Amino acid sequence: MSFEHLPSTGAGSATAGRVVRASWGELVRLALVDIDARTIDLEATIGGEWRGAWDADTDYNAGDIVQHNGSSYRTSVAIPVESPADEPGSSPSDWVLIAAGASSTIRTFGITIDGGGSAITTGLKGYVRVPYSGTIVRWTALSTDSAASPISASIVVDVLKGVIGGFPPTSSIAGSDKPTLTNDQEAESTALTGWTTTVTAGDIFGFEVESTSSEFTRVTVQVDVEASL
Repeated sequence: MSFEHLPSTGAGSATAGRVVRASWGELVRLALVDIDARTIDLEATIGGEWRGAWDADTDYNAGDIVQHNGSSYRTSVAIPVESPADEPGSSPSDWVLIAAGASSTIRTFGITIDGGGSAITTGLKGYVRVPYSGTIVRWTALSTDSAASPISASIVVDVLKGVIGGFPPTSSIAGSDKPTLTNDQEAESTALTGWTTTVTAGDIFGFEVESTSSEFTRVTVQVDVEASL
């Protein structure tokens, strides 16, 4: 920590200094001399700059404060944009929790792909615009086709993302862990291997059947999002 001092002119004036560099949470002490020549110590704690929602593509300075997944974090070290893996709440991380948010709010979006009694075909099946921000935490795939006999079929659904002005979305966010049913009526995954999990309010998501066999006629794909509070 360093100071820039102003000259004192005796009792009744201030011996003052302006803090020009300090770390987050560092205690600062300034001495004042009152009119009766008594020295008074003032203490304060250095605050930080509010930077809003955390963004992996942003440079952060020591003392910056961000919000992520409903909680507030601060850092006492600079975090360059080249360190996107240093996410608040991850371990290890240079971000320190300073205010925990309320219990996470899970919101969902998705689509039901209905072949109208016939086998589902490949191709784009629909779009959803999501009005909230957050982080994708799970996908679920469900089929209403009869389980009276063992299902011997599979379906793979890709999830695409885009924005208004760039419609229709063409970029896959689902990596190698696409919503999939194989010889079953239900499946889910929280691994999200290779997924781009960030959701920004206004994003448009598309659902494309990448491959399918003849037995599935109606399948629902649901994406769970831990919404930012």
